[in-house]
Amino acid sequence: MNMNNYHLKLMKHLLIIISLLITSISWSKNIDYNDLVKRDGLYYEKFKEKPFSGRVNGIEQGKIRKGIKVGKWIGYHQNGQLKYKKKFVKGKTVGENVTYFDTGQLKDNFFNNKEGKKEGEQVSYFSDGQLANKVTFKNGILVGEDIKYFENGDLKHKFFYNEEGKKEGEQLSYFADGNLEFKKFYNNGIEEGEHLTYENFTVYDKKHYFLSLKINYKNGKEHGEWIRNYDVGKKWQKGNKKNGKLDGKWEIYHWDGYLARVERYKEDIPVGEWYEYDRFGNLEQIEIYKNGKLIETIKH
Repeated sequence: MNMNNYHLKLMKHLLIIISLLITSISWSKNIDYNDLVKRDGLYYEKFKEKPFSGRVNGIEQGKIRKGIKVGKWIGYHQNGQLKYKKKFVKGKTVGENVTYFDTGQLKDNFFNNKEGKKEGEQVSYFSDGQLANKVTFKNGILVGEDIKYFENGDLKHKFFYNEEGKKEGEQLSYFADGNLEFKKFYNNGIEEGEHLTYENFTVYDKKHYFLSLKINYKNGKEHGEWIRNYDVGKKWQKGNKKNGKLDGKWEIYHWDGYLARVERYKEDIPVGEWYEYDRFGNLEQIEIYKNGKLIETIKH
């Protein structure tokens, strides 16, 4: 055997042994999780300036290299029940990411790809095992249905996202008693059509629901009839928008239902005669606008 080759092989073996020894030494230090602090995304032993490397025991268990979690980690609740099981690569959660309630009941079952981004079906549960939320991710982007439930099993919302993660189609959200909270429509993430929002008020322990806001959209801009109601369902504002701007006649009402003001606009600019009424519906004054400027006020 050539002496030069012999020495090269010997050096390689020595380097491997030294590397293994260094790795072994770096994991030789054990510390309780409660003796760690986190600064700027890195873990440190308390009162130390150098990022921690070593094994961690206690309520959370795993390995840290230069302040970053690596490998498999297990966490526990204060009562000793399993809290989570995760795997870290360069500080990112990869693979199966499972969390539990302190009763032992499954809470979340997620999966991250090798880049640490959510991938595939992600499911969450309530503490009684009832399904809470089910969504699907593709390389960190929410795609397809996003379905969320109340703890009693009733539907809370049902949204849909396209392959680019943008809202698509009808989006529905409900109150806990099953009444509609809002109904909206999107085309590739852009608002379209009629958007309705509902609220409620309580009288003698009974909830009454009413339309709070009605907005029409075209290509993402408010376009068409626009209505807002007071918190008891009475009319407040009613008008029209064109390409996102106030357009035409607008009516504003007092809380008791009497007309308060009539305004007119053209592309957000005040025009023509504006009428103002007292709370009993009596005309108080007329304002006259031209090219957005008030040119005359007539008192009544």
